[in-house]
Amino acid sequence: MTNIQNVSSKGQADHKFTIGLGSNFCASSAMEGWMKTLQDAAAGGAPLFNFFQGEMAILNRLFYDVATSGDSAWIDGEDSTTGYPTVYVANKISDTSMSYLTVGVYLTDQGKEILKNGSSGSSPENIGFSYITMTVKTADETKVNQVATNMVQYFGQGIPNVEVGDGLKSIIKGNVKVAKKFLSIMADLAFGGRAASSVAAARDNATSNAAKASQESEAMGEKIVIGEGEEITADIGYTAVDAIGLVLSLGALVVTVILSLLSKEIAAFARVYNMTKADLDFSVCWVKKDSALAVAPMLPQNPFTIPKVGPVWTPPWIIGENPIPFIDLVFANTDSLKGVGYVLKARPTGDFPGFNVMVNISNDGANSLYASFIPTDDCDGYWNSHKDKDTGLVTSATSQDGKYKLILATNQGSGKSPSPMNGEEGYNYEHLLLIQQIG
Repeated sequence: MTNIQNVSSKGQADHKFTIGLGSNFCASSAMEGWMKTLQDAAAGGAPLFNFFQGEMAILNRLFYDVATSGDSAWIDGEDSTTGYPTVYVANKISDTSMSYLTVGVYLTDQGKEILKNGSSGSSPENIGFSYITMTVKTADETKVNQVATNMVQYFGQGIPNVEVGDGLKSIIKGNVKVAKKFLSIMADLAFGGRAASSVAAARDNATSNAAKASQESEAMGEKIVIGEGEEITADIGYTAVDAIGLVLSLGALVVTVILSLLSKEIAAFARVYNMTKADLDFSVCWVKKDSALAVAPMLPQNPFTIPKVGPVWTPPWIIGENPIPFIDLVFANTDSLKGVGYVLKARPTGDFPGFNVMVNISNDGANSLYASFIPTDDCDGYWNSHKDKDTGLVTSATSQDGKYKLILATNQGSGKSPSPMNGEEGYNYEHLLLIQQIG
């Protein structure tokens, strides 16, 4: 993988901006119509497939437009609340609905003070966030997904007059420009790449693409006008490690585009929503031999926090006060004659009891599901004990105290179906896991 140094150590500019650490999870605004669609999808079958298609195909099309249309795909806009510059791509879904992929940056009040007075110490300081959102507007409501967010950091002597006139907007515009270029390069590399030889190769391609995009999107020695007759010179760019984090926080999109070029038999998409007031200590506990975890915000057996319902890194005036966090996972078989199997786990925290869920996608029989609020670390044993018990489209469990509920649903129990991303026929399975709080 290309070794890209932190941009704060490069260049001679007095002002350095880095787009760094990503949230590595996504979130959806809790709109009434969308919430009903989500609950309908939890019944499995066609409603679940339609839900995944509505989420993934729209984002895939926007991403494809970015890859194929270059700069002409992007439209200049502004945040209606702050007036900060944004850029977006628009796509017509139907006569009554539109979709948008938006890139924006906002600065916190504390961040504005740091920008004005200068950073203290020898390290960059957090001044705000870069965000990428997917918005779907219908005749009835507007729903927003946080696709990716990253911290924006500043290192420099400060810009005393930054809030005079359009100086602040000019700085934000410079950061948005770099974020847009990074996303454009990632899209171009993903859709223009060759077929990967394996799941591991697909992941490596995405990582390499992120490193390349972080390097090629840098704006070194950028001249930014902050007032009449006054300009600064700034370096703006992604850090390489955190650019890879951005790939993960793009949900299933970037790696799945590459993975779609891979000759394989089974693609298993899973989306996990935390609809509770508890942070979940979540992990992929076990993956069957001849299966692979192709997309995830963490490695197998590495705990990852899926935050509780509440504020996320995208501004609340855009996504709402209480969006629902989620993560995307994609599994694939590494042997075309074998199926896919995995166990997901959440550890007990506070009054949350923890859980295990099991998915078995068979290569020669009916698929099966199982979920329980009795967690175990013996995830191989859990899979073997429950892999053929429930071959329906939905399984559920309620915690012993009655406070929490698990719902695990799938689109079908066997056979082929279209991909929820691009409609290509194949052995595509979608699984939806809802962790709900009762009352």
